[in-house]
Amino acid sequence: MRMLPLLLVILWALIRTSGEVYKAFFTSLIFPEIHCINAIYVDCLVPLTGAEDIMRCFRNRCYYSNKNKKKHHHGKNCAQVDGCFHERKKREVAVTKLPNFASAGSPYQIQEDLIVPANHILRIPSSVKIAFANNVGIIVYGALQINGTQHEQVSLYSYERNWKGVLFHSINSNKNRDYKSFLNYVNISNSIYGLNIDGPPYPELSHVVCDGNENGMTIRLTHKERAPGTDLKDIACCTFMNMLTAARKILQTFFNIDHIDFLFQCEQHTVPCFTMDGLSQIHLPQMRLYFEEVILVDALLLSNRNDGLLVNGSLALRIFSSQFSSNGKNGISAQFSPNSSFEITNSFIGSNGDAGLCILPDYRTRIKILASNFTAHYYSAAVIVEKSMKIDFLLEWSHIWNNNASGIIFKKNISQSDIRLLNNNFTRNYGDVMHVEEICNAANIQMENNRFSHNQLSKRNSMNTVIGLRIMQDGQELQLQPIVSRGDIVIIGEDWNARVSPDATR
Repeated sequence: MRMLPLLLVILWALIRTSGEVYKAFFTSLIFPEIHCINAIYVDCLVPLTGAEDIMRCFRNRCYYSNKNKKKHHHGKNCAQVDGCFHERKKREVAVTKLPNFASAGSPYQIQEDLIVPANHILRIPSSVKIAFANNVGIIVYGALQINGTQHEQVSLYSYERNWKGVLFHSINSNKNRDYKSFLNYVNISNSIYGLNIDGPPYPELSHVVCDGNENGMTIRLTHKERAPGTDLKDIACCTFMNMLTAARKILQTFFNIDHIDFLFQCEQHTVPCFTMDGLSQIHLPQMRLYFEEVILVDALLLSNRNDGLLVNGSLALRIFSSQFSSNGKNGISAQFSPNSSFEITNSFIGSNGDAGLCILPDYRTRIKILASNFTAHYYSAAVIVEKSMKIDFLLEWSHIWNNNASGIIFKKNISQSDIRLLNNNFTRNYGDVMHVEEICNAANIQMENNRFSHNQLSKRNSMNTVIGLRIMQDGQELQLQPIVSRGDIVIIGEDWNARVSPDATR
């Protein structure tokens, strides 16, 4: 016991350096991958004592420096490990190995993104269930083929919180049929992006269900490239059209000739030239270079936090036998470029947070709604058309029922457009059955054989049907076709300067 104080004094002396208590630190650098380190620099606030050890490999130099940026080479030999006397050889290895899914191994749990490179295919057979971790999803640059059946669907969901969803990127340019993406009988639930498609190309979709996602389904035209099948003849046709446009401008400028119709014939297609805003434009629907067609059949988009279906670009979108219900914003939200078309047939759109169908069309956009049901929209109209210049709108054989904020609303101005409402049923709607904010010129509104019952302007009003039209001073060319409908119609207008036939106001 007498030696214990002496040992403590010796130990205390060993751990002191120049009157200061020596503080030891240990730093460990762990890299997830192999790295080549050429040199190590250590920045210190006090001069180094020489007791520091650094283990390094391959390079035989290391430097120490203090806060004054003065380098002090470490004089003590570092603990040497097994040296590496040559650089690591680079080998060609497969950077991505796609998993093989089978029904027997279902359900699967995925901890990291499933990335499908270009010219690769990820196949998911029927009755497979895949659970994804948080912020993990399927990112497709190549082809994704999900082949579910009616009785054995494929389920993609999250087992933690929100996963990314299925994201398609427009890189796969392989024209082989085997590299075509398709999704059949698949359910995408509780994801951030739902089904996000940036095309072209676009996958084939059949019986796709998107429910409980932040966004249900998003379709975008992300880039413009020459469509397959176009050749130098098409480029020559475009050049000839520019020549016709220049010739027309010369005639308008020097000879004051405004109405000229050119006939342009190429590949046995005769297309007239027409005038828009004083400039000559030529519309060639058969030879559109950046035109893509997207078809949805039996799609089900339910209970998504934002829009059920979001569409953006120059597309021909056709929807058949689909449902868009209980989404936080719009059931369908579409923003089209010129020469686009939208068609929905035999579908149900109901109980969405905002509008059932919200469309922002551009010039020469065709909108066709056939045999569809718009039901129970309480905070916005069933159908909203944001801009109506040079559009063709048709609503036929459809049911507009129990909407509390108007049936159909045409915002901004209507100019040089055709609006047709034929053989529809408007029942138990509050507000205007159809409301048109501004009618400028050359508008044709036609309503025939529609049925109106139990519609009210407000809860205290007994009016059966109300159609609101606001005609501007330049709306001289407005044509209201005789209305043959069942029910009472009241037309409320402002700034009336157009000739309205008596049959149109009964």
